Amino acid sequence: MVYIIRSSHGVILTQDNKELFYETLEEAEIKKEELLSFTTEQWTIINVNRETSAF
Repeated sequence: MVYIIRSSHGVILTQDNKELFYETLEEAEIKKEELLSFTTEQWTIINVNRETSAF
């Protein structure tokens, strides 16, 4: 599985104008915890299939 993180307000994490993908759930959870520690946004981890996704 591949994971992305989005906020409740539709904020998308990007780097070089490309959406950031996380290869493991653990990696996504670590990033989510980091985001929760310094933002007031509510963040959600979404699993996506990169092969069929429009991302």
